Amino acid sequence: MKTQLSALDLFYLTKELQQLVEGKIDKIYQPEKEEFLIQIYARETGKVILRIKLPGIVVIELEKSPTEAPSGFCMQLRKHLEGSRIRSIEQLGFERILKINLETKETKYELIIELFNKGNLILVREGKIIALLNQLERKDRSLKTNIAYVAPTMAYALPELDFTAWKNLLALTEKEQIVKCLVADLGLGGIYAEEACFVAELDKKKSPKALTQHEQKNLLQAAQALLHRSLDPVLYENEAFPFLLHSYPKEKQIKQATFNEAIKALVKAIPQQLKSSPHQKEIERVKTILSAQQQQIKTWEKEAEEQKRKGEMIYEHYQELQQILQVMREAIKKYSEQELKEKLKQQSKIKKIDLKEKEVVVSV
Repeated sequence: MKTQLSALDLFYLTKELQQLVEGKIDKIYQPEKEEFLIQIYARETGKVILRIKLPGIVVIELEKSPTEAPSGFCMQLRKHLEGSRIRSIEQLGFERILKINLETKETKYELIIELFNKGNLILVREGKIIALLNQLERKDRSLKTNIAYVAPTMAYALPELDFTAWKNLLALTEKEQIVKCLVADLGLGGIYAEEACFVAELDKKKSPKALTQHEQKNLLQAAQALLHRSLDPVLYENEAFPFLLHSYPKEKQIKQATFNEAIKALVKAIPQQLKSSPHQKEIERVKTILSAQQQQIKTWEKEAEEQKRKGEMIYEHYQELQQILQVMREAIKKYSEQELKEKLKQQSKIKKIDLKEKEVVVSV
């Protein structure tokens, strides 16, 4: 089941989100740590909820779920954005990043929704981050307050990719299959990459470096054509798509009124995660310890049963074992270990003797 939108999904969803432009933000809620509900009133839609479910889902809904106490970050969003108007909604480049431009009487804001990795929500004013859900500090990227927000970019962007750059990508890619090249180097989702290969009539496992110039052109055209299909949303095997897929049986693809409706149907099917309470982590820790202890008790009970059976067998053959031990004590005084082993070959019940460890293995 799809739990993260691809760049192409977001490309088409952004078109449907335009109905929220000029809408007013009434309230902002936070039902869970990684989920935010923005209540918007727009002329075209009336009152709706923009649900942001990190790490990778954005969808318009009509009702909000029960809420809990908001975090400090949510309070920051309320302080700055409640009462503001949405002036535009756009996808940044061909990335899984949605930018909502907002305006109040006093100032302008940008609400950045990153739908990759762990997901993030970032509030920007005059180019600088003033609040964010998740801070980040890496060699190649930093996200924290009071610094400029810089969006990550891929080396090659599918919408603007020309044939010369495409040939260069195919020559330099480290991927051994064209389908993996489309996913890793152009940011296409796996199914969309397969769709492009299917339309171009190419084996998806073919090496990028083995493509002829004609095949290179066909594949680029097929990939870029995905950006220009008419919206014709469908559900297929627990996945939502903005258009019919040629690479899947047409009769099994269920048409939806909008792409948003298709995504919403999947979001409702995602199992609800247990909501964390102040004591939930401690409860889970105690449960883990209890489970481990119960398993250890079972192990000890099994070992005790085995030892009990061994004791019963020794008791049942006590006289016989006593005689064997007595014979062995006398024989050790008379013979070497090698001589003893030769004589033991005639004794079926004595299986092994080890004078160093003073052990005798007997079958009873």
